[in-house]
Amino acid sequence: MKILKRKKTGLLNRFGNLFSLHSMPAFEKLSVLPKIIQALVSDWQAEIEGAVKSAVDIEDINKKAKGKVISALTSTTPGKASLPSNGGQVAAFRNLLWTRLDQMVNLIERRLTQSRLLCVTLQKKRPSTGIPSSSATLASRLCSFLMEKADDPQEKDCCSAIIFVLSTEELNSDGDSVKTKLADLKVRHAHYFSESYYNGLLGWVATCMSAVFEPALRRRSGQLKDVLESDYPRMLKLFLNLSGHQRHLSRPIERFLAPFETAYLARCLTRLFDRVNSTFIGVTPVESVGGNLPRITDIEQVVQSAATELAHSAAVHPELFCKVARNVAKMVALFATKVEALIVTSPEASQVSIDGLLNPAQQTNSHLVNFTCAFVDRLRMAVARHTTNQQQKRGHAKAGADDAQAIVDHAISSKLSGVCLAALEPLLTGIADHVIDQILPRMHKEALDNLEDPAYVQDLQIFVNRIRSVYLAGFSTSTSTTSCCLRSANVQLFTSGEAAVRFGLQSRVLPRCLDALAVHSSLFRPCTGDVERSRLTTSNAAIEVALAALAPPSTFTDDPFIRLRALRQLFSTPTDEILSVTKTIEFQSDARGAVGFVGSSLPGSLALHHVIARSPNEIPLPHETASGWTLERYVRWCQAVADEPTRLAFISKSLDVYAEQVEARKQRVYPQLYIVVRDMLESCAAETSTA
Repeated sequence: MKILKRKKTGLLNRFGNLFSLHSMPAFEKLSVLPKIIQALVSDWQAEIEGAVKSAVDIEDINKKAKGKVISALTSTTPGKASLPSNGGQVAAFRNLLWTRLDQMVNLIERRLTQSRLLCVTLQKKRPSTGIPSSSATLASRLCSFLMEKADDPQEKDCCSAIIFVLSTEELNSDGDSVKTKLADLKVRHAHYFSESYYNGLLGWVATCMSAVFEPALRRRSGQLKDVLESDYPRMLKLFLNLSGHQRHLSRPIERFLAPFETAYLARCLTRLFDRVNSTFIGVTPVESVGGNLPRITDIEQVVQSAATELAHSAAVHPELFCKVARNVAKMVALFATKVEALIVTSPEASQVSIDGLLNPAQQTNSHLVNFTCAFVDRLRMAVARHTTNQQQKRGHAKAGADDAQAIVDHAISSKLSGVCLAALEPLLTGIADHVIDQILPRMHKEALDNLEDPAYVQDLQIFVNRIRSVYLAGFSTSTSTTSCCLRSANVQLFTSGEAAVRFGLQSRVLPRCLDALAVHSSLFRPCTGDVERSRLTTSNAAIEVALAALAPPSTFTDDPFIRLRALRQLFSTPTDEILSVTKTIEFQSDARGAVGFVGSSLPGSLALHHVIARSPNEIPLPHETASGWTLERYVRWCQAVADEPTRLAFISKSLDVYAEQVEARKQRVYPQLYIVVRDMLESCAAETSTA
């Protein structure tokens, strides 16, 4: 036995030389191979456990760190600088700790490599000696040993050591029979070998580290905890080497690192939130009106904090990078909440006029839009820079939910874009209301001059120029080379105040004004003569051009422009041609559910308005038969009610009231256009009921 023990010791010291395809069968023939493996694994475990304990021996590390500081302070080397004792000891402690952790991981990596090499060696086919059983691999024969000795309590440690070696990730296809035997053994003796089978030697390493690290973290007052949690990316980078590649952690190590990752992400989120809170400290909605607002320069500090957090993770691992990006997304949500609280929604924020200037409330909201868009622009550039660098480093581009840029862009779109539009809403509402309530109704009161545009058209042109030169002049333009208004997959991003304003005008102002213009024009009286309709067409086109100067065309304005042009075509249709329309007239329903003439996108209600307006004055316009209704109220109602059947029902009731008045007067003949109106109404109602 003494001779065997000396042989085991020599084997452990010369593992790389003795554990070869030719030497191992000798130990197997001597029936000592299981014990050799047990001794080898036991030696590995003892060595690893010692390295783990040494890595977190805080007392020893502090002692050596203090000694280094004292040595540095007492050094008489000319020109040598020294740190203050407190700061120097902290730095020395961190350096020593990371040095020991690095040594620990290097040792674990060497022993795991030896374990994998041993597993590969055990699976190799032995040279045939003419004996049938001699061609079996040593791994297969060790499995047979496990099956025989699994029930023997004295051999439990030996069996576990063998399973540690055979349960590595590199078990190849030749080991299918070995896998089958191990799986069968795991089922039969789950209470003994389940953990060893699932996790292998690396699982034991993770369990050992957890058992040593957790008490050490609890004993010390945050010293070790602070280093490991605050510099988790460095710790993660160390353990990535154990997997043999830089992209995925093994499950045991991932479970061991999970508490440190959670704590690191919590610290990261706290740092990001603190930076946002410090930017808005002392600013309240009341004080903000007039000038106590966060400055554009403050954004640089917020973005720099986010960029720093992203840089630490991007250099280590893509999954950690995406998790930090989700923290940045949460920071974006907090930023949006802070800005939203400063938006001024008082009536003062909606006041606009032809000769007016921006009031303090509008200046505040304008500044908030520029402030938010500048944040979006700088943040997206910072994220894109780190995302591109990481993709180039990793050699792959992963788009979708796991893409850091997509994560941040989604947060910007869902949080900050809405805040920009909310800050613009009072001004946009004021612009639209002024056009709809103050300018367009004047077309029914002012005479149309054949020589020049009517006064209300000229006032609209002046108002639009004033809006562009005064109310919208203070919004920022983008400084980046990318598009300042990005739209893809329902994602709306504003990188400049100008882009946010343009989108707001296109989506919230122009459609309302153009639709109101269409309703007002369709109700215009008198228009029985060609001259009146020609002047109406001209002024209508002038208004359209003036409104279009606010913002370029977009998908939001396509339909309103199409309806206006179809309405102008109806204006140019001679009355005789309309009188020839009977029940045989063809109607159609377009993709938007609007009903009109064949080849037209004009809703039936607008066509009916104009035909009624061409009729004699005894046929009232729809709002004139309803008690308490004015033209302005009816126009707003038409804009608020989007469905065509409700509008047609209102028109039908007004015609019924007119028919009752005719009967009450005992009038025998209806105007010719009344019959056409009735026929059109019936056809429109039939089409909308089947649309």
